[in-house]
Amino acid sequence: MIERRRVPFVAAHRRSRFYPYGCFRCLALIGAAVLLIVACSGSGSDDSAVAPPPGGQMAGSDSGSDAGAPTEAGAGGGARTEAGAAGTAGAPALGSSGAGGTFSGPVSDAGASGAGDVFVPAPHPPFPLVTAHGGPVIQKIELVPVYFGIDPLQAELESFNTWIVGSNFWKTVGADYGVLPGMRLPAVHFDSAPASPISDVQIAGWLDAQISSGSLPKPSAQTVFALFYPAGTTITTDGSPSCSVFAGLHQSASVANAVFTGEVSFVIIPRCSFSAGDELTIATNVASHEYVEAATNPFGNSNPAWLLDGKEGQPLEAWQMLDGLEIADLCENQSYDVIEGFTVQDIWSNSAAQAGNNPCQPSDPRHPFFTVSADATIYHAQPGATLTVHARAWSNMPAPDWSLGVNWGLVPYSDFDGQAVLSRTTVNNGDELTATVTVPASPPVADGRSVYRFTIDSIDPINPNFDHPWPIMIVVP
Repeated sequence: MIERRRVPFVAAHRRSRFYPYGCFRCLALIGAAVLLIVACSGSGSDDSAVAPPPGGQMAGSDSGSDAGAPTEAGAGGGARTEAGAAGTAGAPALGSSGAGGTFSGPVSDAGASGAGDVFVPAPHPPFPLVTAHGGPVIQKIELVPVYFGIDPLQAELESFNTWIVGSNFWKTVGADYGVLPGMRLPAVHFDSAPASPISDVQIAGWLDAQISSGSLPKPSAQTVFALFYPAGTTITTDGSPSCSVFAGLHQSASVANAVFTGEVSFVIIPRCSFSAGDELTIATNVASHEYVEAATNPFGNSNPAWLLDGKEGQPLEAWQMLDGLEIADLCENQSYDVIEGFTVQDIWSNSAAQAGNNPCQPSDPRHPFFTVSADATIYHAQPGATLTVHARAWSNMPAPDWSLGVNWGLVPYSDFDGQAVLSRTTVNNGDELTATVTVPASPPVADGRSVYRFTIDSIDPINPNFDHPWPIMIVVP
């Protein structure tokens, strides 16, 4: 059994009253993915020269006709961080499967199966769905990129920003949520970046001043300012620094001046790097995550739109373990795509989730999706008790055997430490298993309860940094 832990700084950030907006946990695993993407990728937008990201599919060209394409930001400076993108079930493939997109060798048809050549996924509980909470959606985004100083990536980022808001990728990930193609407005360039470090609250005030002075255009209800800070500029949110704790965030600012009064959505993309040459890959991946969430939940703290009902005490609270409640959070670090030479994150699709397919889209429909689902996600146990969680493996089409691992939260995020022991670590469709957890006799209490969280991960055979997780939460009264 492979046992892994969530990234410590994320655990500490998200412990109680969890409501994050941005790329927190994505940092460590993006770094691992980038090493392969950068090492194998060529120049330009020739898809054939770009290796697909580990654990994901390489999507094909996004040029040509759009016909038939399927389809974060807190009020008053409340930080939101992430990275991602979702689609609809039955959507046509955006391209052919890349490395990690096609399995080779014999395929096991173990588990529930039908007669003849008919494959039947094993019974499993449905995936949860994100729901609309009444807040506005930015239907046709008007993206205003903002750059500082001499930015060596500005030309490439301009190409990315122009591409993404009108792409088939954008149509795919926005279709379930009322988001349509938008446009990139003229970029704004400032000679130098603000003094470093600068907090997200200070940036909100800076936006107000620049709109008032006319240095930034008057926003509309569809405007999202995308702030690309250069290397050497540290952004902080709640005292946590960029690139060591988060890779991007989206939020909103309350602006009141002679030019504009209202709520303004904006995205912050610090310049993060894990190895030479990976800055663009990280920036576009994170930006894709934040743009989608800025469109589907622009004012999440003051007037939330599309979110999973997983706040503390809600029935889907365990799903916080997948890094957040917004549609990109739910797929963070599970797979990435390279489309037209740009690296983007896959995003939660309600349509795909309902259809029993990979909920993180776009994905190649020829690539099997496989995972493990437990009977429930929230369990209750007494101190000192041993709890047995029953689960079943399933796939949406024939797949080879896959490995399982346990990924568990760190104190204080999980409130108490623990260990889940799996009855088996290699499975296929229909195989049943258990996860046994022994609750400490005297677990620490935080906010009136003790909680232990972990995921059972179906590990990608190409890159074990990526997986399909099922979250488990144990509450000790």
